[in-house]
Amino acid sequence: GGGGGGGASGKAKRKRANGPRRKFDWTRCRRRNVFLKVAYIGGAYHGFTTQEGVSASTIEEELMKALEKACLIEDRRDCGYQKCGRTDKGVSALGNVISLHVRSKLQQGLGLLPSISTPGAEGEGSTAMVME
Repeated sequence: GGGGGGGASGKAKRKRANGPRRKFDWTRCRRRNVFLKVAYIGGAYHGFTTQEGVSASTIEEELMKALEKACLIEDRRDCGYQKCGRTDKGVSALGNVISLHVRSKLQQGLGLLPSISTPGAEGEGSTAMVME
């Protein structure tokens, strides 16, 4: 068959320049509050909850690393993170629920939080969305 050299879709992969990686500008994005239902096999982890001073890997730690890497959250302290429940070392779970504010392209809708760059929006709405 013929070719474009870029695989089945015909698109070539873009290569990132070798310069320093540009820092993500969190002030330019919108965020929305979401609930995530989490299921995991916990055999290789020391429970769900991250514990201060313990270097063992936890589900919560791995989840936060993945969300940060995907630029869905800036960091755990700044995303309105709430959890429901925990598990011990080696225990699996089905249906644990977490709530947090993630980056969103939506312009309107349920759970949308004010943009950080919006004048006077600091803190508006963020506490009303958090469940205690």
